[in-house]
Amino acid sequence: MSNDDYANFSLDKPRYDQNTYVGRFRHFSEITRMGSLFAKEEKIQEKLQLLEDFRNKTLPVRSVTGAELWEARLLKESVFHPDTGERVPKPFRMSAFTLANIPIVLGMLTAQYALATNISSLRHAS
Repeated sequence: MSNDDYANFSLDKPRYDQNTYVGRFRHFSEITRMGSLFAKEEKIQEKLQLLEDFRNKTLPVRSVTGAELWEARLLKESVFHPDTGERVPKPFRMSAFTLANIPIVLGMLTAQYALATNISSLRHAS
């Protein structure tokens, strides 16, 4: 691993500048990626071990890139709760945000028309 990769990766600081709109947008789009929702247990354990090796400074030189470290951190942060460290159930992860909100948005978009149709049919029935 090169010194640049070590310099750019951090276990504590966000990858993107959270003081800018673009940085916050990139962060949100990254944590809502659905790839982490379907990650296999072996991959999760492998990424956790990679981060632990980085923390303990036991990674062999040039064995991984900074991108792989960021990917491991993203997977860890999307699977485990930041305060308790417990695994978050799949339906409640940020990576399920898009899937979980599709029925809600569809219901909100069609509710006005359904209400108007029901009122109209009640009026004509009386």
